[in-house]
Amino acid sequence: MVKYIPENHPGAGLSGYRNENNETVLDNVGLAIDIGNSETKAVVVLKNNTPKGFRFIQIRLPNVFSRDSGVPLTHDAFTTGKSWRFRSVGKFLNPRNVKVDMSSADYRIKGENIFDAGDTVSINKEAGRTYRPAGSTRHKTRVDTTVLSLNLIFGEVYNSISEEYNIPLDDLKIIFSYVRGMVPPEEFGDKADPESGQNLLTNIIRSIDHIDFIHPHIQKTITYKDPDNAITVVREGAPGYFYARYGLTQQDSNSPLEVTLRKQYVDPQGDPNESILAIGASIIVDMGSGTTDLLLMHNGKIVEKQHRSVSEGGGTVASRVKTLVGSKVDEITEKNIIDGYVTKGFNNRYDLSHYINSGRTQVVNKLINDIHKLISSAGLSIDDIRTILVIGGGAIPFTPTKKYDSAEPLSAEVGKVKILSVGEIFQNEIEDEAPYAKVIELPYEKNVERDSSGNVLYNGDGKPSEVKVTTDPRMMNVSGLATAITMLINKSLD
Repeated sequence: MVKYIPENHPGAGLSGYRNENNETVLDNVGLAIDIGNSETKAVVVLKNNTPKGFRFIQIRLPNVFSRDSGVPLTHDAFTTGKSWRFRSVGKFLNPRNVKVDMSSADYRIKGENIFDAGDTVSINKEAGRTYRPAGSTRHKTRVDTTVLSLNLIFGEVYNSISEEYNIPLDDLKIIFSYVRGMVPPEEFGDKADPESGQNLLTNIIRSIDHIDFIHPHIQKTITYKDPDNAITVVREGAPGYFYARYGLTQQDSNSPLEVTLRKQYVDPQGDPNESILAIGASIIVDMGSGTTDLLLMHNGKIVEKQHRSVSEGGGTVASRVKTLVGSKVDEITEKNIIDGYVTKGFNNRYDLSHYINSGRTQVVNKLINDIHKLISSAGLSIDDIRTILVIGGGAIPFTPTKKYDSAEPLSAEVGKVKILSVGEIFQNEIEDEAPYAKVIELPYEKNVERDSSGNVLYNGDGKPSEVKVTTDPRMMNVSGLATAITMLINKSLD
């Protein structure tokens, strides 16, 4: 039987209890982790006593760190900005197969192993003490930045729950039921191999047995409900596929959340109990900033050892657009691709639509070549592809804004055109070769519509008005993990 924090106590309604030390103990907490090249993302899953039964806290964190910082804790970056400072805890196996203990005396500089993240990092960049994102130069499971990112995640889990539910940090204790992480398919490897990516990341997470934060002040032991089975690592891309197939639904206001098929991906002329993603061959295109992972699924299951990692991504699109634009602008960034324009001088905005479509088409055609190789190595043909699911931060769709509407053509020869998403370009470029393939649009959630003051809007029938909100492609993988964790917690409480 689930116990809940009683009313008139911090954290009231969450699954947990008050212990003999008067601490608030949360005992059904899940954590989904996605350590990316551009940022770190996490979702905290909290069991509670609301009709839906769960609350979710999304966390987005920087993944660049600086060491031996000279920025004092009284600096505005700490007092008014968003910065963290902590002592590193945890172990990893470096590329030379040497185990590095980041909390040991051998790892310290000047007797301390203190790292900063957030606003203070830009202040420290000139001093040359910056640690680059995990996966930018080495495998994520073989680099110290992954350990630092995990320290930051665990610290921010405590911090965000404390802020969300007004639980004093000193009085908060978390017992993790499930922690789920991801590694790129090329790093994943076999479970039997102790040096496979899934085992290396599992060991890194397990090695962080406590956190020691200076700002905010957090010193906690990391506790698991079942230490031997709480941590699982999966391939990147697979959770995004799971999230596209399944959503969390509720029969009525008094029913618990259930994991059900997303109706938008059920063929109305086919099996009503099966997603089109589970029929035939499905390609997951997980586009990041610098790389794109391709993962092959067949009849709803991962095809083992059939994956590729391609050095093309959102950053590559930006580079190709810069080449196409030439000397007309000094620099093109991924943000310019997302915004659709570039700014020159004082607020002079220029449209990039034609160049963005061309740059994305070049990248997509390179990915299609690699899909050919992936399909062929699995003994299949391109005709066997039924669905292509495009996810990841490099696939963020364009949304027009007033600033974009005011942007002028960059040259007289090229005017504004519709900016196509990566998925739309995939559909255009592959339809002749794979006529049965359908490129999947991002899943959507139905949210209650509110006015500018936050008040719920109602339809003529008296029911709350609903709006469709498209899922952020950057959150697909970690949201898929969170959905699976929700299902596991529900099952464990039956």
